[in-house]
Amino acid sequence: MVKKQSMGRQKIEMKKIEKKSSLEVTFSKRRTGLFKKAGELCVLCGAEAAIIVFSPGRRAFVFGHPSTDAVIDRFLEKEKDSRARVPEGQLLHEHVHRQYLEALGRLEVKKEHAETTGEDDGFWWDAAIESMGLNELEQFGRSLEELMKNGAVQLEMTMMMEGGPSSTTMAE
Repeated sequence: MVKKQSMGRQKIEMKKIEKKSSLEVTFSKRRTGLFKKAGELCVLCGAEAAIIVFSPGRRAFVFGHPSTDAVIDRFLEKEKDSRARVPEGQLLHEHVHRQYLEALGRLEVKKEHAETTGEDDGFWWDAAIESMGLNELEQFGRSLEELMKNGAVQLEMTMMMEGGPSSTTMAE
């Protein structure tokens, strides 16, 4: 049996991607890779970094270590002591907020993909609330609160298992 040779890693031409679905997927993957590399740089070298990226859909995605605000303040020289300790609650908040922004980005990509392909594999939280009655809206709100609470508990457990809060790991 002859083993088929793969084409391996191909060099791509650096030009704007015209196909919208490919553009969205590429943006999402490369943004995640960029944030991951920046996080590794911060951990390995003790660097402080902040990255702000706007998607083709005009959504903002941020990464910062020790926090986005601390790095920006240092850059703008508002803070004399760049090594000022960032409260752990703020790090946790930024980590959760970053995950939220990433999830929004993935959702946007899925929605745009669904619009272009006609496929719809949405989640219950994507339901149109305009057509819901009072009881349905109350149940929907309770469900969202429960989802957020479970997410926060899972995040806290994961962070404790990894040895504390880390603003450099990215959810994939």
